[in-house]
Amino acid sequence: MQAIIGPHTWEETSLVAKVGSETHTTIVSLAEANPMWATELWPFLVQASRNRLKQMEAIAAIVQSWEWHQVTVIYGDRDSSANEVLPHLSDALRQVGAEISHLVALPPFASSSLITELEKIQNDQCRVFVVHLS
Repeated sequence: MQAIIGPHTWEETSLVAKVGSETHTTIVSLAEANPMWATELWPFLVQASRNRLKQMEAIAAIVQSWEWHQVTVIYGDRDSSANEVLPHLSDALRQVGAEISHLVALPPFASSSLITELEKIQNDQCRVFVVHLS
């Protein structure tokens, strides 16, 4: 793994940043704000733009740089922030010549529908995943 993009809260970021520093993995935080001292403690931590559109444009740029043309988006079906993110992600991907091939809404708790959704992904040809879960 080269990088982890996306802890959305400071609590999530701090947990992931500890692991990233131990494994020398870059962590790109999408949290609203990280304390100023955080990058001194965890040198592999980078604060992304707070602007959701710019965040999704950055993800689209990564997709474009690897010449991927289709992605599967996995998101929590009870996550209200997905409603903010998905339109921006779709637009940003379209601008770089890529598209969302499948949207997979995962239930908040383990269930038979979770297993069904994961089996669908396993049989899919798409191998690029953008995950938006808390």
